[in-house]
Amino acid sequence: MGSRVKLFIEIALALVFAGACGLALVAPDWLEGLFGAHLDAGHGEFERALAGGAGAAALICSLVARGEWRRARRVAGEVSHVR
Repeated sequence: MGSRVKLFIEIALALVFAGACGLALVAPDWLEGLFGAHLDAGHGEFERALAGGAGAAALICSLVARGEWRRARRVAGEVSHVR
């Protein structure tokens, strides 16, 4: 898989996880409405855990994408200096 494809996948995952985190913080009942089940008996613990996990995953994906971006720029810089 090319580094460009990996970069776009990492960015897309970061956006999806950030969206899930935001949605869990803004509208915590969306998951219960979607599945029709109260996973934590209405206490909100599951929603907070989901928001925290999604936020952490978004941060990790963002950092990995940043590293991929820097690596691609460094390789491109090395190639341009060779010519």
